[in-house]
Amino acid sequence: MNKRAAQYLPLFLLFMVLMAVPILYWRLSVKMDETKKAVSEDQLILLSAPYDKEDTINYAEKSAQLSMPEILGAMALANGYSTPPCGGTLDSGGKKCAIVNTGTNICRPSITDTLSGYLNLYVDNYIKEFNAKSFTKLPTNNYEVYIEGNNIHAIAILPVKKSLTIKGTELDTIGTMWFAPSFTVQYDHKLDDYKKAFDALTILANDCFKHADPAKCVSDNSHLTTGWTTTTSGTNFIFEIPIGPNKACYALSLPSA
Repeated sequence: MNKRAAQYLPLFLLFMVLMAVPILYWRLSVKMDETKKAVSEDQLILLSAPYDKEDTINYAEKSAQLSMPEILGAMALANGYSTPPCGGTLDSGGKKCAIVNTGTNICRPSITDTLSGYLNLYVDNYIKEFNAKSFTKLPTNNYEVYIEGNNIHAIAILPVKKSLTIKGTELDTIGTMWFAPSFTVQYDHKLDDYKKAFDALTILANDCFKHADPAKCVSDNSHLTTGWTTTTSGTNFIFEIPIGPNKACYALSLPSA
């Protein structure tokens, strides 16, 4: 290297350093911004996860709340039974009535089981619509029901799997959240009316089965049947009984002695 070139070498090296520093700073800044953005997006996903969970549960709860009039109406049409009654059924003016006794034995329906069946049936209509539009899928036929006063507790059997993803990139997940979509509906369901009806029917069956005059026996117990519509068909006494805003139809087979 000649002396002239040696003189300019430090200046050249200084120039290269001055050029490199801004480029390195820019590249580091971009990398840090990308890292901050990724951390920020992950944090947002994690922070929003509980709200997404609550939104999903609220959807199921609202579906049940909106369906309650139909659920209770369907239960009354089935006379509270989820399986055929022990005495069979009979038709009374186009209405299917449950024959609820064999002798003095009364077969009471499981109102909780019947409610569970119809709640699942009607809520599933909403769940299928939800599943068609959402990456998160709700299981169908997934609830067992418990009644506590006017509270109807719907307890989920299977949990929901929700992938935690950046919006618009549903295939790129940062984790998975599992939760039970259980909920409680408060509703003035009047389901206790079934118990009151069967308590009265039990007394009538015990008092009037094989009675010398079953019609007189039923009439003498008219305090039990207040608000009921009573008709007869052969040895069957048919009672149309208010259950909240709906009506159920029950029959007692009461042959005379």
